[in-house]
Amino acid sequence: MRLFSVCVLVLCTLSLSACWLSPYYREVAQGNILEENRLAKLKVGMSREDVVALLGTPVLQHPFHHDRWDYVYYRRDKVDSEPMHGVTIEFKNNRVKSIEKIGAKAE
Repeated sequence: MRLFSVCVLVLCTLSLSACWLSPYYREVAQGNILEENRLAKLKVGMSREDVVALLGTPVLQHPFHHDRWDYVYYRRDKVDSEPMHGVTIEFKNNRVKSIEKIGAKAE
């Protein structure tokens, strides 16, 4: 009887560890997909309409900072396989004043 209990315990432990180590994870992607070739075309002096045409509508538009847009992208397919990255764009007189890359791809 004791051998049976040990075998059941071992089988349960192995089956639970197999679930934990499973190679199948649900991919989580949120935000604007930022392609390097499009980011390279982003220049100081562009209008807001040009930026929207190039990158799309920003994910974050702060209600009190109308001259700042944040394009953020986060993707996880395993355990933090690709951390958040993005770009912050500041405007002055409806023209791009500054561009700052943030996160993992801010080289």
